[in-house]
Amino acid sequence: MLREVLESRGIHVHGGVRIDSEGSGLSNQGGRDLLSYSSPPLSVIVRQINKWSHNLSAELLLRSLGAVRYGKGSERNGVRVVEETLQQAGIVPEEISISDGSGLSRLSIVTPMQIVDLLEFMYHHPTFPFFYDSLPVAGVDGTLAARMVGTPAANNVKAKTGSATHISCLSGYVRSKHGELIAFSMLTNNNPRPPSELRGLQDRLCEWLSGR
Repeated sequence: MLREVLESRGIHVHGGVRIDSEGSGLSNQGGRDLLSYSSPPLSVIVRQINKWSHNLSAELLLRSLGAVRYGKGSERNGVRVVEETLQQAGIVPEEISISDGSGLSRLSIVTPMQIVDLLEFMYHHPTFPFFYDSLPVAGVDGTLAARMVGTPAANNVKAKTGSATHISCLSGYVRSKHGELIAFSMLTNNNPRPPSELRGLQDRLCEWLSGR
């Protein structure tokens, strides 16, 4: 594609195209580097994914995990990495189903208790500050910017949304009035009620937890 774009702009390419998959730099192979680009750190990428539910980035991140751990960026290898991580969190791989990186697949199956177990695992993980910071904040930003505004849950609840037809989910953390950080997960599937009604129920539960 790079070659086609260059030629479409009148830049003629002679010879073949080489890919520096090892990151060693083509200049070491007798070539000349014209441009190099480093992606943002993973903490920034995860923040974009979680704040705005960026599904494409989530799918690419899954494949990147597979590439780093197993040398090939396939969905299958990425799922292996996810399952291994979940196992560290005490979640039995045979009791879940991970079919994609974004969670849009109807074949991806997980329970609220398993998500709470994962949230507790992340709380004790060294990268927790980055993970916690990546979650949408109720009444402030991301997919929760317009929710729980003017309630005790605003600027308190940090949680990830998940929605599709007849599906509405919210999982994350809320701090009680006594300062206790509570992990929660609400997953609603196959519910024909209006999405606004389901989100309203989630918001009221978060408000209640905020005042405990």
